[in-house]
Amino acid sequence: MNKVAKLTERDTQAYLFSIEKIVKDVGKTLLETNFKEISDTHTYNGHESSTLDETARELMQNAIERYLPLFQGIIRCELRPFKKTSLESPKDESLCLIIDELDGTTNTKRAFSGAIRTRPVASISVALSASENIGDIAVGAVFTLDTDDIFSSMKVGRELFLAFHNGRILDPQKLKYTQGDSKKRVCVAGYSNSHRKKKAELEDALWTRGFRPYEGCRASSMDVINIIRNGFDAYIDMRHFWSTKDERGEEKESMLQAYDIAGVLPTAIGCGLAVTDAEGNNVAKYTLRDTIPLIIARADILETILTATRPLVSEWSR
Repeated sequence: MNKVAKLTERDTQAYLFSIEKIVKDVGKTLLETNFKEISDTHTYNGHESSTLDETARELMQNAIERYLPLFQGIIRCELRPFKKTSLESPKDESLCLIIDELDGTTNTKRAFSGAIRTRPVASISVALSASENIGDIAVGAVFTLDTDDIFSSMKVGRELFLAFHNGRILDPQKLKYTQGDSKKRVCVAGYSNSHRKKKAELEDALWTRGFRPYEGCRASSMDVINIIRNGFDAYIDMRHFWSTKDERGEEKESMLQAYDIAGVLPTAIGCGLAVTDAEGNNVAKYTLRDTIPLIIARADILETILTATRPLVSEWSR
């Protein structure tokens, strides 16, 4: 069992303010940087890593040093996990920063490299967890590069979060239901995963139940933000079941992991959205090492989604 760090209410609030500054600092600096050339460097589990990721990583490390200089614990980034070993002590190792330095790399490198430079649909994402389990996340924040917004949240009780948009409290009662549209539109993620027929089966099952499925925007955190923005009604990610191993038995496919959604997950909960795994169970048990079959949805459509997807999940789980 993972050791869980103890955080006071004052600790949690202080971390919230610091992490909000970190994501904004990294995002603003990235947007203001003129890149002479952006190129891919290598592929990792279906993801292409680029020189842009390296820059975002350096900016993130600098921001952590600036705003959390005394942080003691594990820092888990997207592609290259590392520890600040010089500051760790055994009693503090359970505290984790879960980071995606740039969620939406493809969107960003294309937006920055095009003949007309545009704002990318992407985010800078950081969460603080009291252990390596998602269920112990206490603070989360994302900075959206397309709109300069900060969506953040802090734990205020057991499985209870207070969510903010640019420092203002978000009222979950105003976000519970679809506004201005009679159809339920859902994002079905299949990013960098070759199992297109299984994705099509999933979309067909959802269509049969009256949903309108779409691919999304190539950045999972932004797909979730787009539920809060009223663009989608659910984010459905079943890549956990869509595996392909190479000749050495190592995974080749891209699947959802904690760093992809940790920064936005508590905000989704704070906005009243339902968050479960593919079988409708609490996602609290998943760790930094797990791939996650995830559903984030407006509460009034969760059961219909689970009913639609259950036969496929049962088949894929065999």
